Amino acid sequence: MGQACCCAERTDAEVKARAARERPDALPPLGDKHRGEKHSKPGDDCERFDLAFETDDYAEFVSLLKSDQKITKLEERMHPWAQDPTTVGALAATQLAILASSTEKAGVKDTIREAGAIPPLVAFLSSREDDRVQAAVVALSFLTVENSANCMAIYKAGGFAPLVPHLRSPIEGMRAATASTLRNVYSQSCECRNAFVRMGGVQPLVELLDCHSVGADGESNWDTQFETLPNLEDLVVVDGEAVPELLEAVKRAGAEARVRALCDCEDKEVAELAQAMIKRVEASERTPVPQ
Repeated sequence: MGQACCCAERTDAEVKARAARERPDALPPLGDKHRGEKHSKPGDDCERFDLAFETDDYAEFVSLLKSDQKITKLEERMHPWAQDPTTVGALAATQLAILASSTEKAGVKDTIREAGAIPPLVAFLSSREDDRVQAAVVALSFLTVENSANCMAIYKAGGFAPLVPHLRSPIEGMRAATASTLRNVYSQSCECRNAFVRMGGVQPLVELLDCHSVGADGESNWDTQFETLPNLEDLVVVDGEAVPELLEAVKRAGAEARVRALCDCEDKEVAELAQAMIKRVEASERTPVPQ
C-alpha cells in the first residue's frame, strides 16, 4: 500500500443507512418501556432504581452502577444480542444506554457524562460479569455518537485497553459496537490514533475484514466488512492525507491482502468499496514523491 488514503470516498450516511437497513441490531434503538419489575424493599437498590427511573435521575443511575443486588429475570429481552441484566448495577448501565440512545432529549449524552457515568462504564468493560460488560459496550457506543467530549472522556479514562479485546468477541453485534466506539474515539486526534495502535488495536480491527457470517435465511452477511473498511480509513487518514506511520501499521496487520480479496466479494457494495480503495492506493504509488 502506498502512502495515501487507503479507503474509498464514502459518507457516514452511507454506512449508517446500510447498518439500519441490513443489521438494525448493530447499535439497536432501545425503548424507554423496558425496565425491571418492582421487586424492591424500602431503601434497597431496587427501590432506588425505581425512583430514579420515575424521575430520570442520571446521577442516581450512575451511583447504582456499583450495585450487585440481584433482580428477577426479565420477561422480555431488552436487547437483541446483549445479555439481560441480572443485577441493579447492570440494569442501571442498560438504562443509561436507553437514555443515551434517545434522539428526543437534547444534551442527554452530555448530562450522562457530567453525572460521572463514563469512568464506571469503562471499568465495567473489565468485569467478570458478561451482562455488565455488554451493557457497558452498548452504552458507550451510544454515548460516543457525534459527541467529542464523551469520546475524549473515554480516552482519558483509559478506555482503549479494555475495549480492544472485545473486537474479538464471538458475538457479531458486540464486535460491531466495539469497533464503532473505538472508531469514534480514535478519530478525535492523532494522539488517540497512536494510542490505539500502541494498545494493539490494529490487528483485531483488520481481522474484522475476515468476519463473514451466514444468516438464518442462508444469505451471506458482509456488513462487518462494509463497516470495517471506512473504520480503517478513519484510523489512517487525517485531513484528507494518510499518515505514513499509521498506514504502515495497517499494512503490517495484513490489510492489503484482505482488501484485495474483498474486491471479488459477492456483496456488490463491499466489492466496490474495496476496489475503489485499491485504485486510490495504486494511484498514490505511481505519484512521484516530492523531493
